[in-house]
Amino acid sequence: MQKNNKCTNCGSSLLFNPKSGMLECMHCDTKVPVKTTQVPNEKKDYTLDYKPTLALKKATAYKCSTCGAQHSLVDGETLTRCPSCGNTSIGQTLDVVYQPDGIIPFKVNRSQAGEIFRKWIKTRKFAPNDLIEMAKMEKISGFYSPVWNMNYNVQCRYNATVTNVKVDDDGNETSYTTTVRNTLRSQHTDDVYSANKNVPDDFLKDLGDFDLDQLQRYSPEYMFGFSGTESNRDIHDVYKSIEEEYSLKNERLVRERLSSQYTRIDALDCRTVLNDVKFNYIYLPIWANHYTYKNKRYHCFINGSTGEVTGNSPKSFWKIFSIVATVVGAIAVAVLLLI
Repeated sequence: MQKNNKCTNCGSSLLFNPKSGMLECMHCDTKVPVKTTQVPNEKKDYTLDYKPTLALKKATAYKCSTCGAQHSLVDGETLTRCPSCGNTSIGQTLDVVYQPDGIIPFKVNRSQAGEIFRKWIKTRKFAPNDLIEMAKMEKISGFYSPVWNMNYNVQCRYNATVTNVKVDDDGNETSYTTTVRNTLRSQHTDDVYSANKNVPDDFLKDLGDFDLDQLQRYSPEYMFGFSGTESNRDIHDVYKSIEEEYSLKNERLVRERLSSQYTRIDALDCRTVLNDVKFNYIYLPIWANHYTYKNKRYHCFINGSTGEVTGNSPKSFWKIFSIVATVVGAIAVAVLLLI
């Protein structure tokens, strides 16, 4: 396995090429296979006392003073722009890097990411007409985002006191109170949660599914030419957020069901627990393109595995005004025709 990202033939930098799946020299075109293996998407049991044990040596990292994201690099590489937000206000530091259980290598290369961005720009319905010509593309950055990949079962047991009230033709009320008990269950496989607080879970969902069938055993060689966002959200925080999310969701669901069957809910005890929780810690590939339009910065992110896109873009006031005016005008005409 390569000990660093230098070509043994000419000494130039080796970079991982998503198109070939190999390390390639930028000077003499030497190609070197990545010495790793595909691994099954296996997960370990979650326990409340779990602590990461795969700590590697201290690694070179860069912390962004704007968004707070921290990215690590392999030996000999430098970072001048934050892949997360695009700003150049980053400083070098040292940090412990936790080795992932696996990594999904980039399949979309840099030129493909640029073409995906250009096509995405053209689909922005409310964007200004000159966005394509005026958007100033900055350097596209590829980075690996750490995630907790989870399997779990959700069980919700509830106990409710409910009342049905009936009114006869004379206006007399009769009521019947009873107790209802039941259990709701749901099973979840390969739910992905961000391991970095700067990368929201909803953002990952917007990028669509990543191809977990391509999961490889982690090798630093996949990092040549890319950075890795450091983990600052541990598995216990994720566990609590899942538990809280489904506790609220299940109670709301139970109340909706009971309200549709009974006149009122007098008391409700609803308890949600997670069972058979398993997880692994993996890296997902993401392309980031931060671009400017009229001195304002916007962001576009691309799933490095499938090419799915999410991001934001400027909106034209006149396009929105025109659509609203057209709708209002159509409504006005319809009203006049009905008079």
